[in-house]
Amino acid sequence: MRAAESWSRRVVDEVARLLEGSRIFSAYAGYSYGEAAAYTFYWFVRVLAPKLRSSVHPLEDLTYHVLAYREPEERDVVVAFVEEGGENNLARLADAAKHTGARLVAFTPPLPPVIEARLGENAVVVEVPSGRPSVYALVLASLLGFAVARNHSPDSERVKRLSSEVGDYLSVFSELRSRYEGFVADLAEELRSGKQVLVAYTTTMRPAAALLESIASRHAPVLREPVSAALSRLVKQRALPPVLVLLKTDVEEDMVRELKFKTSMLLPSRQPRLLELHIKTDPLTAPVYASLVVETLRDRLK
Repeated sequence: MRAAESWSRRVVDEVARLLEGSRIFSAYAGYSYGEAAAYTFYWFVRVLAPKLRSSVHPLEDLTYHVLAYREPEERDVVVAFVEEGGENNLARLADAAKHTGARLVAFTPPLPPVIEARLGENAVVVEVPSGRPSVYALVLASLLGFAVARNHSPDSERVKRLSSEVGDYLSVFSELRSRYEGFVADLAEELRSGKQVLVAYTTTMRPAAALLESIASRHAPVLREPVSAALSRLVKQRALPPVLVLLKTDVEEDMVRELKFKTSMLLPSRQPRLLELHIKTDPLTAPVYASLVVETLRDRLK
């Protein structure tokens, strides 16, 4: 964790200035930490700097359907988080950015020389350290998103309040691990049994849900969907998988409460095993903390 925070601060000092005054397109390639990092970055910018136009897309959406059909502006920037296997798609995105006048800033695994050469001189490429790329990518995304937002909204009271928390996750990591140890142990037990798991998440907890799916799917069949989709599944099918994992914050509690209530009403004799990860911090830092908790599951399942 200490290494991830230190590395992320160095990268942010070099990269954040490239995103000042820009319209920002966040992109991701992959279903795990790439997606998690892109949404973490996006929500920091979207919530803390609402006047800055920002959006988030799968990498192929930007490549084929967004960049070419926008009105180009001088300081359009694409911030891409790419997992292993997405290298060729990153090269295609770089071509699209180059031909449409957007700058590309990409966070990637080690790239083959032929791909790196194809990205061109205008692309800024940062290699994410191996070992625990998910932790590095999540910490970086939160720090970078916060830096962009702070540059645009320095007088925001929420920005001021979060300034002492964002990027200082190590100081609370031991407490997190201890507080949610029961959740991690119970989930590991269910995964080892091979039972199907539904991961239902509230909006801001999508990053943690993406990481959880990638870890858990190696041990059991896993579905991942927003709480709203789980509600629809329940009402239409009158069924849920035997294990229901809820990832939530205080802000979105009413939707979760509805899912729990309707589960008890519609499945009185077939209640799924319910496991909840409820992070009671600011909704912007909650998915980072939840992702760190999920990372401890990886170790427990080894």
